[in-house]
Amino acid sequence: MRSLRFILLCAGVAVVSAAGALLWLLLSETPFVIVNLHSTPSQATVFSGNETLGATPLPIKMTPGLKLSLRFVRRECKDAELELNAASFAMPTLAQRLKLAPPSAPYEQTVTLESTTEAELVVRVLPAGAEVFLDGHQLGVAPLAPQRVAPGAHTLRLAHPECFPLSEDISLSPGESLVVERKLENKMVVYYQELMRKEPLVLVHVAELAHHHILRGEFAEAAQVLRDGEPNLAGAEVYQQQKFFIEIVQFYTRYYSYPKGDDAEMRKTCREIVEDAMDKKIGVQPQLKLYSKQLVEYDKNHPPQ
Repeated sequence: MRSLRFILLCAGVAVVSAAGALLWLLLSETPFVIVNLHSTPSQATVFSGNETLGATPLPIKMTPGLKLSLRFVRRECKDAELELNAASFAMPTLAQRLKLAPPSAPYEQTVTLESTTEAELVVRVLPAGAEVFLDGHQLGVAPLAPQRVAPGAHTLRLAHPECFPLSEDISLSPGESLVVERKLENKMVVYYQELMRKEPLVLVHVAELAHHHILRGEFAEAAQVLRDGEPNLAGAEVYQQQKFFIEIVQFYTRYYSYPKGDDAEMRKTCREIVEDAMDKKIGVQPQLKLYSKQLVEYDKNHPPQ
């Protein structure tokens, strides 16, 4: 009986000693956390001073009090720096160190490297105020400063509330400077152009489209619309002719309030349309003579500055 007690006592002492030794080993080991280092693009070489630690993605063991000044190096990219301080990370708890609780997930740190072979994208859009998107991300609102972008294929999208959006695929080579100049189609312009195509002798459509351009300060465009509509004067009804000439006179005499700008060509076009109609006997001649007189009177009262 005494022998059995002695044996059990020795076994208990051995178990306690083993447990104590295991506990001592667990607690004497320096706690640490794992920090996974990533870079964009990947495969950057990580240096700590002159020591090479490896290439990203790279796990780093951080122990209490450890501070690292890391440098990320990759071909065709600018070097990037990262400071790691163990104080920024929560060390394992006592339960975790004793294996009584699951370990914490590794920490993740990502460094973005700036390419030294980036391309330059210059986007010029009319009208101003158009939003510029590249690969779904908004770059800004036109007019826009030159943008540094990664070489390769991209999707460019231009959007303006008054216009139809435009999307296109573009490709840039490393170091290339690509200039993209686009003019978005105005929804109102397209609307009137379609009416003019369907009803070419309804000159009110021509006058309305010219008016639209004038209110936006687009005087050259307004002049072109009037010139395009002039050949249909002879075949139009008298009512349409009259409405057209009335608008012509109002454009010339600045009846409408519109932005300041060089409207000389537009006003010259208006005067020529009235004069041509008189020469070709198109429209009600007495009325045209009155319109011509109004133009002359306006010029007398508003000499060029």
